[in-house]
Amino acid sequence: MHYRFSCWPWKGTGQWRDLVAEAGGRESVDDGVLLSFPPHAEIASRIAELAAAEQGWCAFFDFTLHLTSSAFRLTVRAPEGADGMLADLFGDAS
Repeated sequence: MHYRFSCWPWKGTGQWRDLVAEAGGRESVDDGVLLSFPPHAEIASRIAELAAAEQGWCAFFDFTLHLTSSAFRLTVRAPEGADGMLADLFGDAS
């Protein structure tokens, strides 16, 4: 796939897809997607590590991490024109 952003494909794509497959929920949000995971430290660590690495590759993605006692929530937003990349990497919100 070709995008107007020069950061694609990234070597972490498979790691993101594996992690996203573990999400227990997926919602559409303005300019992005919200993924819900169980509140396990291992998952939180993996998400934080991948998000930090992603900023070195595709810095236009915006990540918000929210941890509560019942869920770990990751919101990923992308600018206009990167919605295809967002869907390819994090799945379509359904």
